[in-house]
Amino acid sequence: KQIALLVAVGHSDQGPHVYVVDEYVDEVGTATPRLDARGIIAMLRRNGITWRQLHSAYGDRTHMSGREEQKSNKDLSLFLLREMQQTTRLIPDLRTAKLGAGRGAGAVDTGSRWLRAAMIEGRFKVSPKCRTLLNAIPKYTGADDAAKDPVDALRYALDPYVFAHVPRGPVAALTFR
Repeated sequence: KQIALLVAVGHSDQGPHVYVVDEYVDEVGTATPRLDARGIIAMLRRNGITWRQLHSAYGDRTHMSGREEQKSNKDLSLFLLREMQQTTRLIPDLRTAKLGAGRGAGAVDTGSRWLRAAMIEGRFKVSPKCRTLLNAIPKYTGADDAAKDPVDALRYALDPYVFAHVPRGPVAALTFR
């Protein structure tokens, strides 16, 4: 809905090391999926990355019909394809992080515990460019407030690690919340 994060993950004997590289933020909260797609592509370009170089991409919303202001992964995917001047499908697909085993009750706590452990163990860093995320982390309580979306986006990006279907090798992931 409001923030996209570019996250790089490396591996060591201590476990995954997380570095949040950059963020795209809809500062006003009124961006359309077209504007979000442009912001996300600009963020990737700033960092010399193409969509195809991403290991995974997660969004918050499955397709929801209804009001025009509602955003969905389907709509965002269509505009990302247009911005990249592609006619096929996104590779990797923009998937929802809210589906699958373990994504129901307790998923937020599981992700929050995983993040806390990574922070305490020194396996978590955030670029100074990521002001919104840096401001949100110390304020995060799990409540539905300004800190929720940035931290949720971070948890979604780390979904493969939090839920132990861990890819091998260095990866970059994009998440949109």
